[in-house]
Amino acid sequence: MTSAAFTAMMAAANAQETAAVQGPVPPEGEPVPQEWLTLDEITVVPGKIEETPIDSPTAVSIVNEEKLQLRQAETLNDIFRGMPSVTAVQDRDQPGGAINIRGLQDFGRVAVIVDGARQNFQISKHNGQNLIFIEPELLKAVTVVRGPVANIYGSGAIGGVVAFETKDARDILDPGQFAGGILRSGYETNGDGWFLSGSGAMQYEAFDAVGNITYRERDDYKNGKGETVDGSGFDILSGFAKMGYRPAEGHEIKVSYIGTDDHWLDESESVARDSRLTSNIGVLRYTFDDPTGDFWNLSASGYISNTDLDQRNETGVAEGFSRDFKLTTYGFDVYNTTLFETGFIGHTLTYGGDFFTDDVKTEDVAGTGDLFTPGGTRDAYGAFIQDRMTFTPWLYLIAAGRFDGYELNGTDTITGDPVDNEGDRISPKVTVAVKPFYTYFEGLELYGTYAEGYRAPSVTETLISGIHPPPATFPFLPNPNLKPETAKTIELGINFKYNSLFTAGDALRIKTAVFQNDVDDLISFEQVLPTPFPFGSYQYINVAKARIKGFEFEGMYDAGFMFAGLSGQILRGKDQTTDEWLNSIPPDQLTGILGFRFLDERLEVGTEVTATAKQHRVSDPDLKTSPFTLVDLFVGYAYSRDLRFDVRFNNILDENYRPFLNQTDMPGFNTKFAMTMRF
Repeated sequence: MTSAAFTAMMAAANAQETAAVQGPVPPEGEPVPQEWLTLDEITVVPGKIEETPIDSPTAVSIVNEEKLQLRQAETLNDIFRGMPSVTAVQDRDQPGGAINIRGLQDFGRVAVIVDGARQNFQISKHNGQNLIFIEPELLKAVTVVRGPVANIYGSGAIGGVVAFETKDARDILDPGQFAGGILRSGYETNGDGWFLSGSGAMQYEAFDAVGNITYRERDDYKNGKGETVDGSGFDILSGFAKMGYRPAEGHEIKVSYIGTDDHWLDESESVARDSRLTSNIGVLRYTFDDPTGDFWNLSASGYISNTDLDQRNETGVAEGFSRDFKLTTYGFDVYNTTLFETGFIGHTLTYGGDFFTDDVKTEDVAGTGDLFTPGGTRDAYGAFIQDRMTFTPWLYLIAAGRFDGYELNGTDTITGDPVDNEGDRISPKVTVAVKPFYTYFEGLELYGTYAEGYRAPSVTETLISGIHPPPATFPFLPNPNLKPETAKTIELGINFKYNSLFTAGDALRIKTAVFQNDVDDLISFEQVLPTPFPFGSYQYINVAKARIKGFEFEGMYDAGFMFAGLSGQILRGKDQTTDEWLNSIPPDQLTGILGFRFLDERLEVGTEVTATAKQHRVSDPDLKTSPFTLVDLFVGYAYSRDLRFDVRFNNILDENYRPFLNQTDMPGFNTKFAMTMRF
């Protein structure tokens, strides 16, 4: 992959005979294609200032609405497929899952944000525990920042940040259009699943509103062996509503609500539970972009997020009894960006603060769910300042610092003593970016970053207790003395862009990076004491140091009549104290996509292939997985601007596979149909 990227760069540089910015400007009426060039999408996630991923000195990727539609995304696996160093841990028995970035996941190591509201719901399970439940039909974009470089998003994000954005009125309406909407429906053959989604929007002068409601249902699917995977069905009812008002120039007030009601059967070796999860998110945001000057670019938001998982035992010794897991998060986020100059240096200064509190409540009268996921509260707060200093058009530096603090309260169920923990830390970040051949070629940028992150222990890690149910019976021990994790990352990256490389109007985008993340006091679930129990005792403890390193690549080419992409990663992670492999590092992976457009680009056909290596670099042999290759075919046809049809053939080789950290086989061959109507 490195050789391919280097060859493309050299070919572009040699093809350029005169000094130009990014290659020749496409002829009028022939804009650079944008559908698959998500590295050109505008985002504010990496540094809370507007930039595109290809211009950002950060490992950042975006999935836009066009990709979600062409993939007919249904789960987190569909959303993140092919994104470097990002995987979803999602079993068949639930519509939600956890997100793993560069081998880090769970307990807030990945900050998950929906329209600005932090999502911290967690339940103790054998695989992903920080669960996110999101319906892809609600989304216009998903932005992922890898590594602790986006520490402006608050305590915990030592793995990275995932920001889900729901649709706005302007995503549905044309300029000047008063009202309109989108209807989408679809069907899939493996699992006899279907969905129906309706969105409506209106705008009038300074006011706009948009809403959506989506229902999705799927029965049990079959794996690649043709065997039915019991408990893999679910039904989902989701929706959102959003209103915006602009009382004066530069001012905007936006209120949004997102809700979901998911239902599935959660099956384990000893019990089956009828499960219903409800999630309600409310966000109020005010922004001010001063049209008269550069001092104010203010954003202030407050949110409340409530997730409630209610489960009723359908089998087992406690049949008929229920248990309930509830997390309520309150928080706010305020920041401002000021532009100014000191001599020849241009400054983009961003500063602000944030706070959130988690209130965990669990009930399980007939079991130990309230011990495995104990109740308690945690407050996390912080402030940051970041200055992007531009010295010349080819050199700039980003210097940032963040102060983090936390407080955790609960009860040690073994001793009965109260637990009252707290801590704080300052985390720095420095990035240097240079365009070494700016005079002759502006499209090549090199950057280097050193960044630190800080994660406070969670309520569960600190207070978990109880006896694991049979057949593997052993006690969980609380650990009130857990220390926070500290991540220290070094990252070197290359951004490359070139327009009109082979034909007028085509575009090539490449991002690649190497990194090393040293995590001090990594919190790991380990066997700690011999006991009368045959499996010993287990407890969350601090590992002295863990090291995760890797290489990431993401490239896209779009020429209008055809498009192609290649992405992948190589990751390694070890406990530096014991020299054992970490158990959370995804296997090496390579994803390629190739497509062609016909009939004035109204017909789109192509294939997407993902090759995943085996993962035997684990200290727990039960986590080993075999290699697999997924081959998909897709066809999209826009009959008119208002009517589109999509067909996708997933896993055409009928591969029987189980992704790393998942506990069940994924679907075999599956055909998906979808129709989209605008009005």
